[in-house]
Amino acid sequence: ISVSKPYDSLSVGVNAGWNMLSVPLVVHDFRKSVLFPSAISDAFAYEGTYVSKDTLENGIGYWLKFSASETVDMVGSLISTQTINVADGWNLIGSISEPIATASITSIPSGIITSQFFKYTTAYQSTDTLEPGVGYWVKVNQAGQLILSSTLASASNRIRIVPTSETPPLPPGVDGESSNKIPVEYSLGQNYPNPFNPTTVISFDLPEDALVNLTVYNTLGQSVAVLLDGKEMSAGSRQIGLDAAGLPSGVYYYQLVATGK
Repeated sequence: ISVSKPYDSLSVGVNAGWNMLSVPLVVHDFRKSVLFPSAISDAFAYEGTYVSKDTLENGIGYWLKFSASETVDMVGSLISTQTINVADGWNLIGSISEPIATASITSIPSGIITSQFFKYTTAYQSTDTLEPGVGYWVKVNQAGQLILSSTLASASNRIRIVPTSETPPLPPGVDGESSNKIPVEYSLGQNYPNPFNPTTVISFDLPEDALVNLTVYNTLGQSVAVLLDGKEMSAGSRQIGLDAAGLPSGVYYYQLVATGK
């Protein structure tokens, strides 16, 4: 971590319900009960599954639930540079003390391939700027480190952002129960939002590891998008995004076909 002037304050807005948050300052006390005293849930980090944390860290993103919208104030030292360890796959990361363009993020080793970065406001949305105090999902193609910095970095070390149609893991369940709990049956949920323009998210449950096909059809029964084509997926609750920017306005249907392995 690179820390600048000794004391400063930042305000972070939260919504009623689940929020992805982070600690954008070096604070005196990192306990969740001190930083987010009005949260009505534990703070959950992601380590392949959700893990409850009593003490938070800079550079990590956390899920926290609130009963009402409010503003959380923090006092501490500003962070100008943050190095974040990431694992192959989805990672829930934090932010530094000022906004940073995702295109300026560098990595060790250089040129790590990532998905777009996702924030959460009742649904996932991709973003090209990381804001202080917010948590973000990003999927990477290999273990390494992401470096967030307010200073100009060498273009040769920057990450390569390759958009994905996948969406990040679901928020934690009710009362801290992980959304990674294995479902008891196959199910296909209603897309959200609906209606949508131009993106929406489709949810489905897999009670076992399976080969998954997910296809979107128009009202004539013609396939207009194949979101999953025999993809191997592990048991759990899953989401995938649909970008219909290239499709005409209208009504569409989707079908899930899953074959247990």
